[in-house]
Amino acid sequence: MPLTPKLPLDAAHAEARPCCAPVPVSCADTPAGENAPAGVQKRRSAKRRVSPLADRQFLNEFKALSGVANYHAPAASDVPAIVSMGMGYAPSDPLPSYLTKTPRHWRDATDEVQGFFAFQALTGAGPVVGFTVWCSPEIDAKARATGKPLPWLHKRLKEALDDELGPVQWMASLEEEKTADGTLLLHVHGAGAFGNLTRSRRRGIRKAMRSALGSWDGRASRYQCKLKIARDDGWASYMTKRCWLALPGVRKRFACDRPGSQWRLSFDGPAFTMTNSVRARAKELHQQAREIVIEARGLAKASAGTQSAPETETPAPEFPRLPRGALAAQEEPEGLAPAPRACTWEPETIRSRSRDPPGSGASVSAGPDPPLPERRLVGQVAEHELTALAVAQRDDG
Repeated sequence: MPLTPKLPLDAAHAEARPCCAPVPVSCADTPAGENAPAGVQKRRSAKRRVSPLADRQFLNEFKALSGVANYHAPAASDVPAIVSMGMGYAPSDPLPSYLTKTPRHWRDATDEVQGFFAFQALTGAGPVVGFTVWCSPEIDAKARATGKPLPWLHKRLKEALDDELGPVQWMASLEEEKTADGTLLLHVHGAGAFGNLTRSRRRGIRKAMRSALGSWDGRASRYQCKLKIARDDGWASYMTKRCWLALPGVRKRFACDRPGSQWRLSFDGPAFTMTNSVRARAKELHQQAREIVIEARGLAKASAGTQSAPETETPAPEFPRLPRGALAAQEEPEGLAPAPRACTWEPETIRSRSRDPPGSGASVSAGPDPPLPERRLVGQVAEHELTALAVAQRDDG
């Protein structure tokens, strides 16, 4: 049996094998319990509780209550929805509990909800201008190198707009799309209160955005930056249409998708941002909307409880039960010949007979079957009558 030489256990050899080194444990990693040191508590970071479905329902109800948009129930009655007209609404069907829970606070709201109220905050500052700007390949590479592209692009865009136009209010979302050569290129959708879009104003906005996000070469620069007037919150909904892909749970769900998949983002970090002044005003509007929806839901539950009060029903009369065998004794009294039994065969039994192929599994139809053809019905009746006649003649002798 070959002997394995023992390795020297000196300090130099121990440093050369880091896998044998003990893992340092700090007091912060020790759970707060009986074995934890006195006065030491484990710090846990609060996770964001985001519910896109509940936030969408909250947003639809607020739009209907405030008159921003008329939200009607779908045609199918089995789909739970809110039927809203004016300042009153009532559930068409009982909604699931995860949809009717208390609307979340601003910090836990989805980007769709925050984008809607940010747009409402911008409308109070004047005409809202929507913009779409593509990054140059150089700026795209630098932004991705930071690990979180949007905060870095936000800083560059804010500095460029403030230097060109002065302090302005705006919001933006980050997306990516494949180019002609198959590479993913970042672009920004946004909206801002830039005032009246005069020719010189447009020129200044485009100049600032090209300075922040890079400039395309040649005639392609004409299509790099697009501006338009955003007349309603539809632009805010379009901006945040893919922000849900940046949620931690969604990122984890599609992490195994192939590179370049439309459900997998190739960048980390947030996908929606806004200036501090817009955020402060949007937070106030969101809190007011929460109070309106919570009050309306309470009134709807109260009215539904009064309408669905159970009505008293008269009990059905109970008839005395006869002992077993009493009914048979009444039908055939003693001393009399048994009455002839009527023929139990009826043409309806032929009509209700299933004509499905064997093994189909459809033994009972939802409605009455169509009648048999006349020739087939007559043949079956004749066959039954001839058999019964032959048996009767044989009995008579």
